[in-house]
Amino acid sequence: MNRDDRTSEDAAPNQESWWFNDVATFRIDHFIRIISAIRAKGTRAEIIGKCIIEYAKKWLSGMDVEIEGLRGYGHEKYNLQFSIFSGKKKESSGHNKEQKTIIETLISIIPPQPYAVSYKFMLQLLKMAMMYYVSPALATELEKRVSMVLEDAEEKR
Repeated sequence: MNRDDRTSEDAAPNQESWWFNDVATFRIDHFIRIISAIRAKGTRAEIIGKCIIEYAKKWLSGMDVEIEGLRGYGHEKYNLQFSIFSGKKKESSGHNKEQKTIIETLISIIPPQPYAVSYKFMLQLLKMAMMYYVSPALATELEKRVSMVLEDAEEKR
């Protein structure tokens, strides 16, 4: 079924997102250029966020997979720490470097608006950032974003 064969009910939820799969096929350097261009045109942060999520699903192996050896611990109300051990599969260093580059790039282009990307996605990205030892500055930035969402959720409760 192509885009033109869909009924109006089928097409309605996908009118803004039909191009996500197409954009997700590009290398990360081209993807950044596309995101920059659509951001400059005034595209809503939620649309950009959904596009980033689609890209991550395509290019980051293990984005939706639970990681063996990931343990959360902490005793205080706002203390959440993770430790990753012996669960990471051995892969070629070229693949690891590519994955690290993609993770760092995606973290750096997430729109600053709250809820531009889902909380679940940010946690998955943070998990992968820890696995691939991304830049401490980027990991800290993502941790801050996650904590802001948690604080906001606590206030609304």
